[in-house]
Amino acid sequence: MIVGLSFDDNDSIDGMNWIINLFNRYNSKCTFFNSSKYIHYMNLTYKNAYDNGFEIGCHTHNHLNGSSFSIEKWKKEIQTCIDKHKEIGIDCNKIFRAPYLEVNDNMFVALNGLGFKYDSSLEYYPYDYNSNEIPYHYKGIIEIPIQSLENPGLKSKSKNDYITGMDWNWLFEEKFTSKNALELLKYNFDIKYEQNIPFFCGFHSGIYGDDYEHEHELPMRLEARRKVLSDFLEYITSKPRVFIQNLTDFNKN
Repeated sequence: MIVGLSFDDNDSIDGMNWIINLFNRYNSKCTFFNSSKYIHYMNLTYKNAYDNGFEIGCHTHNHLNGSSFSIEKWKKEIQTCIDKHKEIGIDCNKIFRAPYLEVNDNMFVALNGLGFKYDSSLEYYPYDYNSNEIPYHYKGIIEIPIQSLENPGLKSKSKNDYITGMDWNWLFEEKFTSKNALELLKYNFDIKYEQNIPFFCGFHSGIYGDDYEHEHELPMRLEARRKVLSDFLEYITSKPRVFIQNLTDFNKN
């Protein structure tokens, strides 16, 4: 079974290094979607991840909501991110994720024009990986979705049946405790594991750093957030035939 975990923004040296060390502990990989506006102080951390086999994806330069962007605006934001990474020896022009998962058709035109093969900006539930949908193409790009997570009856602020599969959503929007966050992840992983279909989920490495600027807004402290993620990796790696890898490697096993 394929597990693809990814981390957006990547604006904290401490947070990203903690993620790298965690995944190295389990001999696993993940994808980092970097916004290049942070590269002036994140450059060594980005390069360390890249040199050690972690995938670097493009997350634009300025991390803006692009739902009303023109093709030209998308291209400028994306190309700037590519160029900034290339200056420090990193290629990030293979897979893209839009900030806030806010997209429009112009984005896909821009991605095609810039030669991207993969995108991970769309949200689907359920995502059926049957034989005639691998790989799944959307507007000329192979789409690796952010999967919605089914709420197994946990107390949540929105009371929604499904939650966008990003840590920001279950932390800020749903105000989950560490116990409920871990249960949410394990429950949805188990569904995919039983069906032997890929499990994709998104996070933000900054949330796991000791300098997170929104610390006071979160329902759990840093140690608890880190424990949720490390306990989740411990849980899924205890299962046989589970591969935790870079997103674009999802069709290799």
